[in-house]
Amino acid sequence: MNRGAISESEAIDIVRAEARRLLVLGAMGLLVAVLLYVAVSVLWLERPVGEAASRALPLMALVAVLAYFVQMPRWVRARQTRVTRATVGHLTEDEMILQGGPQGDVSVVLPRGTTGFRRGDRVWVSPDLQPAQTVAVVVPAHVTASRPVINARAQSTRR
Repeated sequence: MNRGAISESEAIDIVRAEARRLLVLGAMGLLVAVLLYVAVSVLWLERPVGEAASRALPLMALVAVLAYFVQMPRWVRARQTRVTRATVGHLTEDEMILQGGPQGDVSVVLPRGTTGFRRGDRVWVSPDLQPAQTVAVVVPAHVTASRPVINARAQSTRR
């Protein structure tokens, strides 16, 4: 897929795929935590496996709910993914100003290793471009990034 001329539906598919990836990684981490808890309980504390599992499951269910609602960005939890168009304005080495949000321009800190954005680039942002929230920025083809979607915190511009 050529991400240089990406359509809105393709951007939505990319954001949904990245959200699924983050949810799977979170679930795998939780599974590893449960297995480690049970292993420590059985091997070191010498509890029966059934007792260790019965203690671990409610605790891990609570951790899962808290992680989902507190740690996961809103764009990952959203069932109806939507994207909005934004334009890259001012650009520094580790930060860019995105223009086109309903509340004005927002500043987005770029993750380490992300290079190649140019002033005037048009990007898709999910869920919407508002300050004080985590957004997903779909990376254009000419930009070097570790993932096709950048997870970044949008902040009010300092003007």
